Amino acid sequence: MAITKVQIRNIFENAKITLEDMEAVASSPKLKGFDSINLSGKGITDEIGLVLINSAYICNLVELDLSENSLTNDFVKVLIESSKAPKLKKTFLVSNYIKSSAIPSLVEKFGIDDEDFDDDPRSGCREYVCGIAIYYNGDNWIRLYDAAKQELIHVGDFEDFQHYEDESYGGIVSIEDFYWVYNESSDDANFFDNLSKARVAFNKIKAEAEAEDEDEDEDEDEDEDDVLVYDPLNLSEEEEKERAAFIAEVEKQCKDRAKELGLPGVEEQELAEGINLEMVLIPAGKFKMGSPASEEGREDNETQYEVTLTNPYYMGKYEVTQEQWEAVMGDNPSDTKGAKSPVTNVSWEDCQGFIKKLNAETNRGYRLPTEAEWEYACKAGTSTAYSFGAKIMPKDANYDDSGIDNPVEVGSYKPNVFGLYDMHGNVLEWCEDWYGAYPVESVTDPKGPATGEYRVLRGGSFLDFGSGARSSYRSGHSPSNRGALGGFRLARNP
Repeated sequence: MAITKVQIRNIFENAKITLEDMEAVASSPKLKGFDSINLSGKGITDEIGLVLINSAYICNLVELDLSENSLTNDFVKVLIESSKAPKLKKTFLVSNYIKSSAIPSLVEKFGIDDEDFDDDPRSGCREYVCGIAIYYNGDNWIRLYDAAKQELIHVGDFEDFQHYEDESYGGIVSIEDFYWVYNESSDDANFFDNLSKARVAFNKIKAEAEAEDEDEDEDEDEDEDDVLVYDPLNLSEEEEKERAAFIAEVEKQCKDRAKELGLPGVEEQELAEGINLEMVLIPAGKFKMGSPASEEGREDNETQYEVTLTNPYYMGKYEVTQEQWEAVMGDNPSDTKGAKSPVTNVSWEDCQGFIKKLNAETNRGYRLPTEAEWEYACKAGTSTAYSFGAKIMPKDANYDDSGIDNPVEVGSYKPNVFGLYDMHGNVLEWCEDWYGAYPVESVTDPKGPATGEYRVLRGGSFLDFGSGARSSYRSGHSPSNRGALGGFRLARNP
């Protein structure tokens, strides 16, 4: 019996829509009776969405809302190339896994140009994953939404920053800067690099403007609670003692593990006079990779499964620093200079070049960690969102709320119980794996997909929200991408 229009409407009202549901809807002529469909938050994956887009009856749709689902660039590609939906006037893709690389194609497809930003330019793109809503009816303009917070983020003039003082995002840039980073970028990587720089520039201008407005005769007594930036290099005597005691206990545990395994707990490799590479022994073990459904900030690509790592391995105690990179490669590509700060603006391919040269000089078999090795080392036996607990605070790591807005020296914060520093925040870290969906069954010594478009990045950065610094948070980028937020740490087999 053919499906009725009432049945289609009932299917659309379901909390979740299955592939079988969509196949039944897409093949029914009754779909012609709809000019608007709201599938927001219905669990639509690429596979389910493509069934709808390929339907012979979608041509009557005027508006399609696919917000808050799990769609990716693969879906966008088919949507752009589809010849079956010529009447669509509005398509909503807010809070999906649409990477920013899809935006230029969407803009080109629907005739949006620079002038369309004049009345209401808005930006909330986050690196690697962004939610977007495209309007291309009579007015022809585009809005970008913050996928993580699911709300609009305004782009305002520097002179009008007071309106955004309560915005925890803190990423407001001027309209002029927005045009610079979006319309004049030659590729996707430049967009995010320049957006980061524009944000830093705005914060500097904002701070200068606020300082000029202060009354010179104002009472010098300041409430210490107003100081938002936690300085890990300027601790109180009590904080220094607590930190030293914690590190001493961690180092004792590392020595005990190394003694049991009969291997050095820490290896050192001299790269140049006074510049050493330290590697920490990580024991073999079994753990739950991914995050539980109840974890705050969890993403759909973090489905839990059991992983067994059968062999111990060594992991960089710190992120590779600028002085270490320069000792091997002879240059320093980082924007924010500092010998002990992590090297940045290095692509996955650049990291392979560094490793190849380092191994030629040392014959030690250095490599990038697999994604499983990275997460196992980060969690260090914990099951909480972070290696130090369920919540993150500025005292724990260098991330968005820390207010520092650039990388800090490696080792500035406490290590995890494996003795690894800065696994949360500071800079993103490349892994060896191609980015892909997790398996559903237990796996031993996983190495990720055989091929892919993006390489894995983990750990979050100084500009990421706390949720992006969680132990299980995943992201990825083109292996040729160089960014101000990205660095790496090394691994090797004993």
